[in-house]
Amino acid sequence: MKDFYREREDYNPFWTHEEYMKNKREKVIKVIRPICEAFGIHDYDYEVHPHEILVVEGQRIGCASNSIGAVVMELIGYIFVNTYAKNRSLGEFEKQTLNVLKRYWFRGEK
Repeated sequence: MKDFYREREDYNPFWTHEEYMKNKREKVIKVIRPICEAFGIHDYDYEVHPHEILVVEGQRIGCASNSIGAVVMELIGYIFVNTYAKNRSLGEFEKQTLNVLKRYWFRGEK
């Protein structure tokens, strides 16, 4: 299985913060595109201004200062919640488990 924590965004010490964030956004999109396509997700983005936010099918997920691997894990959590957990019981601690998986999700969305 691919280790997404080994994915790194490009860095140039002469870039401005805006240039760095633009390049990070492009790298995140490039990494998550095949995952999203595999699950039929066509509505996704990675916003970098003013904060880093993963947007998947309208659900905004906070990813401030996350590595690319951590952003991928948030995407996988979203997919898990909306596929597997949507149709199956997670047992006695379902509510607590879902709360942990959704801890960075903006409330009132999706």
